Amino acid sequence: MNNCIRMWCALGILALFSRQNFAEPLKASLLSEAGILINADTGRVLFEKNANQELFPASITKVATALYILENFGHRIKEETCAKATALGWGPVHLKRTQSSRYPSYLLESGATHMGVRVGEKISVEGLLYGLLIGSAGDAANVLAEHFGGSIPEFMQSVNVYLRAKGLTSTYFNNPHGLHHADHHTTVRDMAIVAREAMKFPLFRTIVRQEKGLRPQTNLQPPSTYGQSNLLLKPGRFHYPYATGIKTGYMSKAKFTLIASADKDDRHVIAVIMGSQLSEHRYIDVINLFEAAFNEKKASRLLLTKEYDTFSLVVKGSASALKAHMLKDLILEYYPSEEPQVHTAIEWKVHHLPIKKGEGVGYINLFDQNNALIQKELLIATEDVNPTLYWKMRHYIGVIASMKLTKVIVLLMLIVSITAGWLYFKREPAK
Repeated sequence: MNNCIRMWCALGILALFSRQNFAEPLKASLLSEAGILINADTGRVLFEKNANQELFPASITKVATALYILENFGHRIKEETCAKATALGWGPVHLKRTQSSRYPSYLLESGATHMGVRVGEKISVEGLLYGLLIGSAGDAANVLAEHFGGSIPEFMQSVNVYLRAKGLTSTYFNNPHGLHHADHHTTVRDMAIVAREAMKFPLFRTIVRQEKGLRPQTNLQPPSTYGQSNLLLKPGRFHYPYATGIKTGYMSKAKFTLIASADKDDRHVIAVIMGSQLSEHRYIDVINLFEAAFNEKKASRLLLTKEYDTFSLVVKGSASALKAHMLKDLILEYYPSEEPQVHTAIEWKVHHLPIKKGEGVGYINLFDQNNALIQKELLIATEDVNPTLYWKMRHYIGVIASMKLTKVIVLLMLIVSITAGWLYFKREPAK
């Protein structure tokens, strides 16, 4: 009987709640050329300016390098690398700009940040990731790329295929660290996707919020420390108490760039800023975006009420339709900048007959526009639902049919005996 009832209890779409222009973007202005703020949990865009404009990223490129390694080689972070001369070569900036075939963009440059890796030095992948993300070490990027790609160009080919599969439609990287190349470009929208994916890895989250990094002792050098360049994480004018990372960047062509994240209460956000004329502009912009998000007040919409909204289901074998209601109102709470378009669906959970009044019989599920479950409310029966006589007989016949032959014979003998006894005592008395 249970299987028969469940066939009649399909998931049904109940209602669609939509409004045109339902989300209201945060009100903010930026000093920088492009910027975006997203919800780190859902990916929803809360604010954007020139989000699809292709720009030079500089060192925030290293976030994509780290993401690719963590997702594809995360099980190998304790491995030890041995730095080769091919990963530590240097090239004059003017020749890299004019003779790129002879002087590829991955060659290191004077003035660019590094952690002083030497040829033949053995450092763990984890140690290099710390140097990459905290110290912004270009030499660490090259050693990692060569270690996992065989060569830096082959590594970058794999990275670009990987990023395209992640949905980055306006990104192409020529090197793993962000030193300038005319074809090395991305957008703030694409980098927000990268940052959100990277923050899903606990090791990445741990690294990017550190104020200092430790360079471990190696076969060639003693241990040392290096500082964090993200001023959001350090005491001073731009320290932001809710900041949790992520990465700064600068090249003369790219100007100042920044990916930043922050958590406060139940809100987790990521901002990407590119094309800042001054270093301070990127911090001013990011803090303004964070404050706009964290100061936003929640709104609410009443979708369904427990008093007036009832739901019914024809349950096969029942004498009457099942009627149900919620124990409390279905209310959507949201931030105006990310109000979702939602719909509800009934998920019936009817496994037997009879059904008693007050018994749980399913749920009202609330989904957003991406069919992600937001919340659910219990449905309870408003009255008893009993099976028909025919359904009861079918049930008993089914029970008998499922029994073994010996049990059936015994049951039939018992029924015959009871019937015979009843007839004996009900017969007409002898005259």
